[in-house]
Amino acid sequence: MGTSLLTFLLLLAGALVACRADVERKTFTDTWAVRVRRDVTESEAKRMAKRYGFNHVRQVGYLDDTYHWDHLKSPARSHRAADNVNEQLLREPKIVWARQQHLIWRKKRSAVLAGKKSPGLSDPLWDKEWHLNENAHRKLNSALKSSFAATLGVEDVWRRGYTGRGATVMIVDDGVEHAHPDLADNYESDISLDLDSEDYDPAPRYTKDNENGHGTSCAGIVAAVRNNSVCTAGVAPSAAFGAIRVLDGPEMDILEASALLHSIRDLFRCPPVPSCSCRCQHREC
Repeated sequence: MGTSLLTFLLLLAGALVACRADVERKTFTDTWAVRVRRDVTESEAKRMAKRYGFNHVRQVGYLDDTYHWDHLKSPARSHRAADNVNEQLLREPKIVWARQQHLIWRKKRSAVLAGKKSPGLSDPLWDKEWHLNENAHRKLNSALKSSFAATLGVEDVWRRGYTGRGATVMIVDDGVEHAHPDLADNYESDISLDLDSEDYDPAPRYTKDNENGHGTSCAGIVAAVRNNSVCTAGVAPSAAFGAIRVLDGPEMDILEASALLHSIRDLFRCPPVPSCSCRCQHREC
């Protein structure tokens, strides 16, 4: 093999390795998830955190032996893991498990609305809900000359008297406009939470391009009030819902765990999917 060809192949291999390493590179944070022995109280865990140079932030959901700690000397963002800090924690007999958190990426999904207005409800956007509205579903399939679009058949369920009354749904997303007139009557503030701003109001952060409207849309899909002449109708228009704002800031496993553990209700909706650079069954990936 010629020297020039060998050199080219070596450079190509190096480039591919570098590319793969760049794709897999993680951005580590100054946040740790720490699990202690069951006989360790939270007061003792706070003292332990201080002793090892951490700020004790909170318990993770209802797990009374797992905590969110922030390290005071680690950088907020780094491509290098603080293995020495982790090893120091794991040498502590009262600590069962510890893991430095790295950023994770989530992609918000959207739906295409189509169809024409059908009689029955006063909600002005009901005609576009082909996945719920039987007339809009038939018209869409007729226009497309196919039967790919599926309806959930909720109108028949509603006629039988099932509208979600008595059920509670959690919306885990980028926030919800809970004061919206199509949502306010079904919103439950006492089960809601904002993990991004660390308070109890999960209202979204408003931007010019409405980048944080996904959670509000999802809440409408689930529990928008039916036949009130406002916007549209949800799948379960009589269901109660709460919201957790967690997708408008740095995403980490510990935050998602806190959100999902807090969300143990009848149902929860957490629609964003992991981001990737490949083609997959979710075309949004």
